[in-house]
Amino acid sequence: MSRRLITSGSEFEENVAYSRAMVDGDYVFVSVSGTTGYNYSDMSISEDVSK
Repeated sequence: MSRRLITSGSEFEENVAYSRAMVDGDYVFVSVSGTTGYNYSDMSISEDVSK
């Protein structure tokens, strides 16, 4: 089985060859390092940590 990359469409993923997750066989690897709640559609970040 081949690897499958999961992306959110962020420009940073394309620019630095980064993927949010990768599926490899029966395993799913998830990267949350450096992930923020930044909303690129309106260029804001929530003050609420749950959003």
